Amino acid sequence: MRGIFVVVSMSLLLGVCISQARSRRAWEQEEALLRRQKAAVHL
Repeated sequence: MRGIFVVVSMSLLLGVCISQARSRRAWEQEEALLRRQKAAVHL
């Protein structure tokens, strides 16, 4: 029984880490896009 709990806990933790990594990557892409837009305006 305890082994199943460990497997479920680890899979939930991994899911949270993956979703946070995806949101961080989206944030970085949005930030880079904003920087490019600002640079294009100043040209």
